[in-house]
Amino acid sequence: MQVLEGEEEAMLKLFSKISRDPLHHHVIPLIHERIERRNFPNSAMAFQDLDTPELRNLPGYSEFLNTPLNGELLARDIPKYQRLLLLFKQNLC
Repeated sequence: MQVLEGEEEAMLKLFSKISRDPLHHHVIPLIHERIERRNFPNSAMAFQDLDTPELRNLPGYSEFLNTPLNGELLARDIPKYQRLLLLFKQNLC
């Protein structure tokens, strides 16, 4: 699962490129909506269970999947995509 943020035209082009990439299969857009500001301004991807300290220095490294849930799912005013990411995180094996 991935969130794409940025200028709409650039994101549509990027999504099209990802969809055509043979490394990706069954790409399905779940939410397409405007946001007021980026929520992951410095992140490229999130990683899970990467214990090597030098990997944390990669550009775009995010601790999102490694941090515990803190009740954010109970908030009523979070954006749809954020709720979806939190549900994904909650249900990881």
